[in-house]
Amino acid sequence: MSLDLKSSKDFLLPTPEDIKDEEVKSVFKKLMSSQESDRNKLFEDIKVLWEILAGTKAMQNILDMGSNKINNVTDPAANQDAATKKYVDDNKGGFVNRGDPAAYDYTQATLILDGAYHDLDLSAIVPAGATAILLVGEGSNSGKWILFRKNGNANTINISAFENGAVGLNQYFCLVVPCDVNRVIEYRAAPGWTDLNLTVGGWWF
Repeated sequence: MSLDLKSSKDFLLPTPEDIKDEEVKSVFKKLMSSQESDRNKLFEDIKVLWEILAGTKAMQNILDMGSNKINNVTDPAANQDAATKKYVDDNKGGFVNRGDPAAYDYTQATLILDGAYHDLDLSAIVPAGATAILLVGEGSNSGKWILFRKNGNANTINISAFENGAVGLNQYFCLVVPCDVNRVIEYRAAPGWTDLNLTVGGWWF
């Protein structure tokens, strides 16, 4: 017995003898003995469910899971995507300490030191969703400076800066720098640094 549900596929209905579960068999018998209009309504509901599961139709009403779980959800990418508990716990607002890095991420040898602004892409270290980054570092060249700002900013008012004013002494700094959605910031460093070290200490969501 088959029923055309106005789609490219027919739903093949089992007979009561095909059903092993007694409770399901009882429900099936009642269904098959019910009015034709009731059966057609159920079959239309099944068709809608089939389309939802196939991803060709959107949900129209509330989905009640009856206290059951939805498992194996991927991390969200768009604003309206569902998020797992772990993702929320890992990315909830507040500061995330990077931990205990064994080495600096950047030195005077890996930074461009020409007095102009350059991009610094931190996406390999800082996860998606971060809005600001904690930079920690040290330098020992007296009178040298380095500035940081959010990528895309054009003015020099809202910046984070470090300048070493001590002669022959290492000075340490901690700076908070806003980042763009790609975790890119901008920096501008004075020429002539011979001892400048920089690492990411953490980030904010």
